Amino acid sequence: MQAPENDIPDFKTEVTYSRNPDGSYVAIVTTVVTLNGKVIAQYMEFVVSHHDLNQIHNIKAMKFITLIMFSLISLSAYSQPKGIKCIYSTNMPVTNELYEIENPFARDIMIKAVKEDKKVYSLTGVDGKFLCVKEPETHETMPLTMDKLQIYVDFNDNVEVSQVKYANKLYLIKNTLEKYEWDISDSTKQISGYNCYKAKLKGKPGVTAWFTPDVPFGCAPYGYYGLPGLVVHMEIPMFNLDLESITEVDGVQLNPPTEGKPTTEKGLTKDANKALEELMNKADKVTKIE
Repeated sequence: MQAPENDIPDFKTEVTYSRNPDGSYVAIVTTVVTLNGKVIAQYMEFVVSHHDLNQIHNIKAMKFITLIMFSLISLSAYSQPKGIKCIYSTNMPVTNELYEIENPFARDIMIKAVKEDKKVYSLTGVDGKFLCVKEPETHETMPLTMDKLQIYVDFNDNVEVSQVKYANKLYLIKNTLEKYEWDISDSTKQISGYNCYKAKLKGKPGVTAWFTPDVPFGCAPYGYYGLPGLVVHMEIPMFNLDLESITEVDGVQLNPPTEGKPTTEKGLTKDANKALEELMNKADKVTKIE
């Protein structure tokens, strides 16, 4: 099927850069391709320059021309865009606080549960939409109080919808997408055969990601986004996530979750804190693990 003659794709590019103490520059080049107001492609390139800012602009110009040519070739076929599906598994680090639990029976049970816990999440992306799903293969010995079962991110409509399970009830939380800003280091590390860069999420000190710009992918697991490449390893306050596999998928349509009671994140957190406070008030002893 050929695209109508009057349909002309629109290209927009943006460069965000910062200067390191050693004088080098780190830049993210973003190009968004739209057709009839709909995002049909998004490219993000990560550039490190050890010379001057002009080199970044020159690289940006060359990459932009290449992206235009590549996109026009793709549009000529006007085929259904292919999607990417990633599988991530989690692990929980055993903290020193766990070893310091006085009761040996409780300590051994907690450490065993932490070591055996393995959650599995799929992350599928197609046509500017992404869906992160907690998979049945999950082996959960440390259940989450507020468990995100699905996280839907739509860059076309600038919306995020999360399905959360709390106290055996399902809730739906709908938000406008945040603008995540990352501090990206120019140091590299090999992880699972990928050349990765380290990035820390500004304003959220517990979130660190290692990503590869060699694989363009606009979303990270567990509802994070804004990095110019595929996330191979990620550390968040609850656990770490590691990329297990990545495959190409056809004919996938991603839709937001619909089952659950509509609420807000603030409202759900308030209810959860109230329930926890009531539980602690009834307990004979309370031990806090950092």
